[in-house]
Amino acid sequence: PNILVHGPLTVTLLLEWFSTLFGDLVVKSFKYKNIAPLFANESIKLCLGQTSDSKYDTWIEKEDGELCVSGTIEVMNNDA
Repeated sequence: PNILVHGPLTVTLLLEWFSTLFGDLVVKSFKYKNIAPLFANESIKLCLGQTSDSKYDTWIEKEDGELCVSGTIEVMNNDA
């Protein structure tokens, strides 16, 4: 349909977005899976849900709700 978005670019997008929202947290690890392709000029939605004090689920959906990227961020506090 169009130019394919490189998978690691989506990871960078999610991590930068997370950092913008939670600048006081340090990312300890990030596990992810690319599930469906993303193409240039597609509308996407970045999503986030906290599953515990130190873990967040994050994902990218297309405009129609199709899941494209799924990941889990584990964090620690800056003073830890």
